[in-house]
Amino acid sequence: MIGIIEKLGRAGTSILITLLAALLTQLIRFFIFLFVNGNAGEIFKGTSFLSSLISPLVLAPIFSWYFVGAFFKIRDLEKQMRELATYDSMTNLYNRASCLLALENSIRQTKRAQTDLVVLYIDLDHFKNINDTYGHDVGDIVIKRFANYLKTSLRESDVIGRVGGEEFLVGLPGLDLENGQLVAEKLRKGVENESVVLCNGTIIGVTISIGMSVHHHKEAVDTMEILKKADIALYNAKRSGRNRVCIH
Repeated sequence: MIGIIEKLGRAGTSILITLLAALLTQLIRFFIFLFVNGNAGEIFKGTSFLSSLISPLVLAPIFSWYFVGAFFKIRDLEKQMRELATYDSMTNLYNRASCLLALENSIRQTKRAQTDLVVLYIDLDHFKNINDTYGHDVGDIVIKRFANYLKTSLRESDVIGRVGGEEFLVGLPGLDLENGQLVAEKLRKGVENESVVLCNGTIIGVTISIGMSVHHHKEAVDTMEILKKADIALYNAKRSGRNRVCIH
């Protein structure tokens, strides 16, 4: 339905349809008058008919564009509200609620495909020190850079979300323990080997800790349990010195 209205909202099409609608209205008026009075000549006397014919042709396009514009404005506002409810405003990744929902859908899909799914719980190491030393604006830059790194390093089918201040959640459908560990190590080494360079030339080294859990397709679908296992593994990675991958 929205697609049809979008087509009707195009300039030429909308005006043409509006004019045709106005003419059709006047034709209906003419035949009603003719049926009631029985004398078609009466309707053309004076300027009443001419003015009544012209006025809709002038006013109808104006009102038509007003309501079409209002419709698209409302639709754009609804789209913005959906995006705010789905995505993290800073990174444009899934927010926590949407990420968990997308992860659950991926688990169900891998269950049907009889493949495993790897979950990575990622934390930026010593992020509080970055905020305290360089300011929250620089901390925001680090988060955005890391979010972009995840998006460019992972597949389109992977689930990526920001679930906390400096915490990220990644779902890797179709991967087993061995391949998931390879991806996790690749992400960790990539962050370790590339520093964040600010506009003033300041270089900030960043590392990440990763907790990893694997969901087998024969297991029951329990998103929170999988997330809990990855969270425990992340805690072990941080307790063991950070900048490492730990597997539950």
